[in-house]
Amino acid sequence: MTLIIVFTVIIFIIVINFILKEKEFRNTTYYKNTKNSLFFMNKGQSGEYDLFSRLEQLEKQGAKFLFNLYLPMGYNRTTEIDMVMLSHRGIFVFESKNYSGWIFGNEHQSQWTVVYKGGRKERLVNPIKQNNLHIQCLRKCIDIETSIYSVVVFSENCTLKKVTVSNTNVIWGYINNVVDNIISFHNDKIKVLSERNIQDIYNVLYPMTKVDKFIVKKHIADIRETYK
Repeated sequence: MTLIIVFTVIIFIIVINFILKEKEFRNTTYYKNTKNSLFFMNKGQSGEYDLFSRLEQLEKQGAKFLFNLYLPMGYNRTTEIDMVMLSHRGIFVFESKNYSGWIFGNEHQSQWTVVYKGGRKERLVNPIKQNNLHIQCLRKCIDIETSIYSVVVFSENCTLKKVTVSNTNVIWGYINNVVDNIISFHNDKIKVLSERNIQDIYNVLYPMTKVDKFIVKKHIADIRETYK
C-alpha cells in the first residue's frame, strides 16, 4: 500500500510539473508565433527555443522576436530565417545549428563537414554564407537602413574543431558565449532603432512568418532538389 501511495504522489508531481511548464511555455512569444509543442519539438525547433529562452529577457528592454520567416529571394523561391531579433541596437539574424559531433569549415567554403561518433560524416551548408543570403533578402524587405548582424549559433553538444571566421560582422560560436555577447552588446545605451522603427519593421516582417503551407512545402522541396 505504501508503494502505491509513493508511486501515486510521484505521478501527481510529474503531471503538475508538466502542466506548469506547458502553461509557462504557452505564454512565451515563441509559442504564440510558432505554435510548436514544448514536448514534441524536433531537433531544429529545440535549438531555436533554447536560443530564444536565453534571450527572452531582452523583451523587457523592448526587443521583438520573429521565428521561421520565409523571405522571397527571386525565381519563385524563398529562404527561411530561423529567428530575428529587432532591438534598439539593430537587427540580429540568427542561424541555429543544433548539431552534435565535430564540425570543420571556414567562411569561404560552400559546405562544412560534421563528423559523428563512429566516423559517419555529413555535409552542412556553410551557415555563414547561408545567413549572408538571409540578410541580403531581409534588406530588400525593409525600407530603413540600419545595422544588421549575422549570428550563427552552435549547440554545446558539438565541437568546433577547425572552424575559422574572420568577418567581424559575424557573431558566432557556442550558444552560451553567443548569448552572453549579445546581452552585453544589447545593454549598450546606443540606439540605432527607435521603438517606432522596431514596430514598423516588425509589422512588415510578421506576415512572412505566417505564409501559406504551399510556400513551406515548396521551400522544402527546393532545398531537397538543390542539395540532393
